[in-house]
Amino acid sequence: MNCQACKVRPVDVIEKCDDELQPYELCHECHSRLLSYSLRPIEWYNLASIHTFNRFLLHDDFYEDNGEATQPEEDVEDPENYAAPVLSSVENNIELLLDFCIVKWSLDEDIISSLKKHQPHLLQESIIDRFNKSNNYDVKDRLYEIASRTLGSFCSEWIRGRWRQYNGDHIFGLSEAAYHCLPFNEGYNLVINALKNIPESKLPHVAFSCLYAFRTPLTLEWIEEKVKSPVKDSWGRLAAASNPSWDKLNVWIQKGRPYSLVAIDTLIRLIPHPGEFVLKRLNPRPILNNPSTIDIMSQVLLEYYEKDKVPRVRQGVEKILNNWGVIVGD
Repeated sequence: MNCQACKVRPVDVIEKCDDELQPYELCHECHSRLLSYSLRPIEWYNLASIHTFNRFLLHDDFYEDNGEATQPEEDVEDPENYAAPVLSSVENNIELLLDFCIVKWSLDEDIISSLKKHQPHLLQESIIDRFNKSNNYDVKDRLYEIASRTLGSFCSEWIRGRWRQYNGDHIFGLSEAAYHCLPFNEGYNLVINALKNIPESKLPHVAFSCLYAFRTPLTLEWIEEKVKSPVKDSWGRLAAASNPSWDKLNVWIQKGRPYSLVAIDTLIRLIPHPGEFVLKRLNPRPILNNPSTIDIMSQVLLEYYEKDKVPRVRQGVEKILNNWGVIVGD
């Protein structure tokens, strides 16, 4: 059995510090470089394709996604002679391309285009085979993402089978697959049912990650049933992604807390922000649907502020009043 990093020398060390269930299997030389954050690019790449970059010793704190060490504690030996693959060198081989996808921090459109060049049934076979052989949570989630973005409804039966076996794991990856690969109502209802088992403290964050892609006002009704004080910001993020209308937000404002705070957070989240990566990717970008006049909406917010004079409301109302144009899509 050869070292997972260099793939040349035999394994000398089983290193369990990052993951006892899936340890690194390394020669002495690569083990030393792993612990000193000084792997050569191809060595990092080979490990990341198995363990993913989310493992601490392979993390993006220490390496770029081309394997370049950024904080080595020892000199990196001849990195230019041990370069990681580039897309053009792997795009014609499904297995090598899947390795490349697992290593990368994100799947850019050029990677997706390369995946789509392969015959769907062959790509699906490779995805399923690798999924079944892997015990790595992050690898499985990336495979769900690949299937979702490249195969769509072609792999619907596989995704249905995965949902039938759902046991609380991979809810984010499965939710993305439900959106991309299944009919809308089927996929949406599967996700809503899965969210019933999420603890209240985690529900706002988990719900956003699972439901934002559906972009449906049905989610606004669901939020109304679930939201409780203290109001987490993720409720507003989710509502902003769910095609909110002024009529619905006005109802929430009139009802008072906790709904009024979600309404204000929703309007704020409709203002593009550099740090908001998820909503920024949505196309078309989220805006307020069926707005009333700016004067009327402003008056509603100012009247609410007179009843709830806390800094959160004051700051939110001020920001909204200064950004009505982008909120309504002008």
